[in-house]
Amino acid sequence: MFPGDAAIALRSSFRRLARRWAPDDRFLQDDVVQEMSWLVLSFNAPGSKGYFYQASRKHGLNYLRYERLRGFVPLDQINEPRGIPRELPDTLLIQAMLEDGVTLQMIEDVLEARVSVEEAG
Repeated sequence: MFPGDAAIALRSSFRRLARRWAPDDRFLQDDVVQEMSWLVLSFNAPGSKGYFYQASRKHGLNYLRYERLRGFVPLDQINEPRGIPRELPDTLLIQAMLEDGVTLQMIEDVLEARVSVEEAG
């Protein structure tokens, strides 16, 4: 399946996931759907519908984690699916944040605050 066809075919699945992950925020839902669709359209070669779905699902979750770290979305408004722990971001997410202009100092401050809250709890 070509990426353009896959993006159209998977759009309803993307909306369903976005509603589950951010039930009270329509704007965030739209952003997640757009991010997932963008990822599919960025592929240069055909692939299976399942492959595009899995890649987009992971990208959507990373986008939500990224937004949570930036502070635009309160933690209690993101309903992560079961089995996806609220862990520190992987290196790709940190790299994406740095490319978007988030300074290393800001990332370290957020991570330090998170560690101190966990230690206090």
